Amino acid sequence: ECIEAGAGVMIAGSIQTSYGENVDQVQVTAQTASLSEYPISKMTDDNGGYTFENNPLDFNYSITASKEDSYMTGVSTLDLVMISRHIIGVEEFEDPYKIIAADASADQRVSAVDLGQLKRLILGVNEELIRTEPWVFISEDQVFFDEENPWPFTQQNEIQSLSTDMMSENFIGVKVGDVDESYKGVETRTSGLLTI
Repeated sequence: ECIEAGAGVMIAGSIQTSYGENVDQVQVTAQTASLSEYPISKMTDDNGGYTFENNPLDFNYSITASKEDSYMTGVSTLDLVMISRHIIGVEEFEDPYKIIAADASADQRVSAVDLGQLKRLILGVNEELIRTEPWVFISEDQVFFDEENPWPFTQQNEIQSLSTDMMSENFIGVKVGDVDESYKGVETRTSGLLTI
């Protein structure tokens, strides 16, 4: 592999949940308006890592992430119970990422509407959530001004005038609907049947 001196530098990072689980099979895209060979996409590995090599210097880049997945991944009746308790104020989420995960209707608030959407998912009435992707990826550098009202948030990492290796362009992955942090634990569940 012959790389010209000064051909470019690396842009790399990793994607984890807010509670430290690596998220693999995330499609990360590097975009710059200035170069015809972009956008370029890479998939994260088992450690949630990705690398773009040889990116030309002095251009502005935008890094975004998305993941194809079943909307049911990590979603169970326990999530419904926890979201209900949050809504009625019995046990409110203090973690902004849980609040974002609970917003299944993507209307920037947690309400009975979200419960209804997730219930339809669990009962198999709907296979997807209409207004959101299964995963939301938020820049790791995001600072929430109000953790109880964490909108809007930044879903891309911007690099101005790339000049050196950028090795920590990280994202926090939020699985929509999964507030009990069970994403890795329930991957094997295939059916949304509810036994009462």
